[in-house]
Amino acid sequence: LARACLLLLPLDMLNQILLATEQGRMRWRRYNLLRASFFLCYAVLILLVWAGGKAGVTWFVLAFLASHVIALTIRVAVQWTSFLGGRLDLAKCVRLVRSGIPYFWSTASNLVSLQADKILVVGLMRTDAVGMYAAAVTFSNAHSALGEALGITSFAVLANETNMERQARILS
Repeated sequence: LARACLLLLPLDMLNQILLATEQGRMRWRRYNLLRASFFLCYAVLILLVWAGGKAGVTWFVLAFLASHVIALTIRVAVQWTSFLGGRLDLAKCVRLVRSGIPYFWSTASNLVSLQADKILVVGLMRTDAVGMYAAAVTFSNAHSALGEALGITSFAVLANETNMERQARILS
């Protein structure tokens, strides 16, 4: 089951790339609808698992992975005409990857540090304490959704702004 969860890595990466194109184009309505597609699919599949009386971990994992596949399918379908009208420019792809390489290790270490506490908590604490930790972390991170939304929006606005004075105002 843990190996099956590894399918999440390419599925989530592709889903995030397709969402990023909507973010970069500042199509916020489409971005939010496509972002919600995963959660809606997952909720429906969880309800089906519950209605079928199959509430085991395997069914929840399958519903989770299936939701990612469905969301990816929806996102590809929505952008299909963009794919057909576009062309692959390998030089631009290489330039984009090269410009991101300096940030790889800092991003990777940030992701590891975000997960290290969970690994320690699950490994060292009793089950009831882990549940309380999960509730506390969820409650303490409730405000981060606003900051994340502001960051996503301002990044896209800044990236699309060509006037240096306006860029400075956005950053300030």
